[in-house]
Amino acid sequence: MLKIFVPPYSYQNKRVFEIFTHTKSKEIEIASLALGEFSLSLTIEDSDWVIIPVFITELLDKEGRSLIKQSANLAKKHSKPFALFSNSDFIVDVEVENAYILTPGAYKTKPNQIALPATLAEDPYLKWIGPTWEATPIQDIPNVGFCGQATSHPLKALKDFFTFAGTAVRNKLGLTLSNPGPIFLPAFQRKRLLNYFEKDSRIQTDFILRNQYKGGAVSPEEKEKVEKEFYQNINRNLFTVCLRGMGNYSVRFYQTLAMGRIPILVDTDERIAFQEFNQLNTLIPIIPFEKKEDIVEELVTYFKSKSEEELLKIQATCREIWEEYYQKRGLIHYVAKTLSQVIKSESH
Repeated sequence: MLKIFVPPYSYQNKRVFEIFTHTKSKEIEIASLALGEFSLSLTIEDSDWVIIPVFITELLDKEGRSLIKQSANLAKKHSKPFALFSNSDFIVDVEVENAYILTPGAYKTKPNQIALPATLAEDPYLKWIGPTWEATPIQDIPNVGFCGQATSHPLKALKDFFTFAGTAVRNKLGLTLSNPGPIFLPAFQRKRLLNYFEKDSRIQTDFILRNQYKGGAVSPEEKEKVEKEFYQNINRNLFTVCLRGMGNYSVRFYQTLAMGRIPILVDTDERIAFQEFNQLNTLIPIIPFEKKEDIVEELVTYFKSKSEEELLKIQATCREIWEEYYQKRGLIHYVAKTLSQVIKSESH
């Protein structure tokens, strides 16, 4: 069990990570699902980790930034690892060197970033397809799906460019703590990527392209229709193309796993959450973004290297991995295991 020291602060009315919850008196305590993995330590000397329980985006004012710096210094003084949680697309520069950032958008080349999964509020297969999970039949050629925002429209590309560039400039000027990382135009790059599949007769494509996020749906009825189409598209295809959005992670990647289908992950230096435990990186096709022109060839090679039985089994394994690792209970368990590994690595 990991012992957590939470730095004193007024955390009421601020969003906490799943490990924690608020008491009726607005104090921080360990959430019931996490009691077997974590406990609170009253003193830093007796703790394993110093952790701020709320998301960084709740701490962007002067008091919050001061809390981060003081907590980092306290952890350093007592030789304790220090962690923060991020739920924003862009990584927030916390201005301290000894912080581990737990975030969905973790970069592999940033050793202080720990990947979290994009969590889903409910099981999409049970909601949209039925009570009993089934694999999709294997066809003679790979069938590849995609439903979402993908467009080469110049106005969308310009909008995304200025979002990245503007945030980067404000970060350099000290006007924001958000660090967008390398400029990336997700809708434009998705459209380019999908074109490779559509032009190749070795692939059966099933693409529903949106010009706006979630098709611009506004009313509850429109949103439900778009969401249903999205998950039905994943369900009827063996593969789904998964490329990051504004943040360095793909929610679609975890949605595809939840549906028990095989994600084609286009790797933009992103970490797969808990992959050191589930070995997802050896199970699914992963294509480096720098080699995106070869994505069809890579997929065809992957498909031909597997038997029908193996592809059916991989679908089931994808579903099982989502159930074990990426639902709330699994998330808490594997965050604990990951933090324990960090302690071991720091002690060597």
